[in-house]
Amino acid sequence: MEFMRGHHYTVGYGRVFGCIMLGLWSGFFIGLQTEWLTSSQFGSSKELARACNFDAATNVIKGLALGYLTSVLPMIFLVVTLCVTLYWAEVYGVALAALGMLGCLPVYLTILFFSSTI
Repeated sequence: MEFMRGHHYTVGYGRVFGCIMLGLWSGFFIGLQTEWLTSSQFGSSKELARACNFDAATNVIKGLALGYLTSVLPMIFLVVTLCVTLYWAEVYGVALAALGMLGCLPVYLTILFFSSTI
């Protein structure tokens, strides 16, 4: 692979595979965390529903706190994935990791669609 600066950089198959797998695992864990925090079966959404019984301020504060909490773990996964794949294969690794994360998307959308129709 040749870059614009004239430097040659060789990426082995192991690093390419590692970038894709890291993207897949990051997407998987981001999806699990999203399901855990936003599903009606788990405690955080039930706690937000209980906060609605008191007054509007409690609902807004609890909803904002839950919304901020849902963005912390995905950002950590994205930053770790970005840094590791940049080290392994530069920008090509980031693109492969993004494709790996997008590989989880059809599974989540299918589960979401079929669980809402039942």
